[in-house]
Amino acid sequence: MNKALTYYKLITGDVMKNLFSKYYWSQPIYKDDLKGVLLNGLIFSVLGGILAGALDFLFVRLGFPLMFGLIIICYLVGTRMRGGYYTYHILYPTLSILFMIIAFFFSEVTQMCLLYQDISILPSILSSGSFYLNFLFGPFMMLIDTIKSFNILDMVLDILNICIYFWAFAYCYRMVKGEN
Repeated sequence: MNKALTYYKLITGDVMKNLFSKYYWSQPIYKDDLKGVLLNGLIFSVLGGILAGALDFLFVRLGFPLMFGLIIICYLVGTRMRGGYYTYHILYPTLSILFMIIAFFFSEVTQMCLLYQDISILPSILSSGSFYLNFLFGPFMMLIDTIKSFNILDMVLDILNICIYFWAFAYCYRMVKGEN
């Protein structure tokens, strides 16, 4: 039992304790800090998402199937949000996760725009449910498809993509929190 608890604390650290503690959420939020965090996070989630989508499209065309665009998004959003405030609040790392999701959305839209090259197709793609399903669960769906086809190399690459996916979100949270 102690080993499992130690392993859980090693994985989560103080993230869950801080995230759900009323004390940390009741701390004052300064208006200037919040404006800086929201502005930096929103601008760099859009710009980072577009840049990451273009680079991911280029990497896939060159035959390099890893999601390195997500690492770029993580770095851009995390560093800019970290520089956007003077006084720390637990809301800022939580907002970084939201901005990472927004950036990942813009990354997927950019990839679709570069793939289809016809802008008239974009509204029909964005209105379909399969785009949002792929946007949210893309790495997991690719892993399920490769398990069905039993291609070992693609399975390893998809597992690596899922690890990059979780690592990027956790690293951005920790970067904005000031632990990295």
